[in-house]
Amino acid sequence: MILALNYDPLALNVKRCFNFWQRTLCYNVLVDQLKKSFTTPISKIHPGANKDTTTVLSATMSMLIPQRLFLSAFFLPCILTAQTESWTGVSFEHEVSKKWAYVIETEHRRSLTDSPDGTFLFLLAGNRPLANNLSITAGTRFEPAANGDAGTLRVFSDLNYKLPLGDSPFTLESRLRYQQDRPPGEDGSLRRVSLRPRIGLAAEISDRVGVVGEYEGRFRFDQRDEWSRVRYTVGLEYKATDHLKLEIFWRQEDRINQATPRSTTIFGLYGDYTLPDSRTRKWKYRRPFGRSVTW
Repeated sequence: MILALNYDPLALNVKRCFNFWQRTLCYNVLVDQLKKSFTTPISKIHPGANKDTTTVLSATMSMLIPQRLFLSAFFLPCILTAQTESWTGVSFEHEVSKKWAYVIETEHRRSLTDSPDGTFLFLLAGNRPLANNLSITAGTRFEPAANGDAGTLRVFSDLNYKLPLGDSPFTLESRLRYQQDRPPGEDGSLRRVSLRPRIGLAAEISDRVGVVGEYEGRFRFDQRDEWSRVRYTVGLEYKATDHLKLEIFWRQEDRINQATPRSTTIFGLYGDYTLPDSRTRKWKYRRPFGRSVTW
């Protein structure tokens, strides 16, 4: 099967590129102001803030500020495609015990070609290990109404498995997700039921840097009973601190088996923060959710 991207007229593409870089230049002016503000110790602004808080926030800013410039240059060819989106988000993860963990995520998705206001996603999920390298996740995600859409309420469960490949830096990762989507308040007649198998290969380049490549499919079990979507993802992970991890990825999403097949190029930036715990722990953090659940 051959998928082709439709390109808009040249003049429109030039205009999009100009608007994109114009936003980048405006962003750089804001960044300069933020850098100046972060040169003042937080303890002078808020006497109750401690040194650790200042260190974490400063490290976070030093990592996030250059990312826009990197994304602007690296993903410029994506701006010319028929459908291009940006996904950005942040998650807060915490292991309550050796057996239980939860994560709270918020995410913003917007189109870079149609330039709508975008939409927000809010997610809450819990995780429990079942065996070595095997765990189960259950959660819900809410997407408020936006851009004429009624919104979506999702419930899902994931079966996660990781297999380290011997002494190599590679790890085979897989996730099998079952999910139901429907507009909030509906009786269920409009629900969409899907099964989403995903397999990937991750590699640790160093103690702080890792890369991952993934493939995911989506099979609809409702009125369609067919494969509806496939995704190809390449990502880069950076461990900024013991608690903060940054993720950058590029994704190609193809919607198939429909009257007008559509391809969308997506690039994203996520920040994953593991909540600190003052208690003395008798176990090592297992990072039960791995990369972002919404990833």
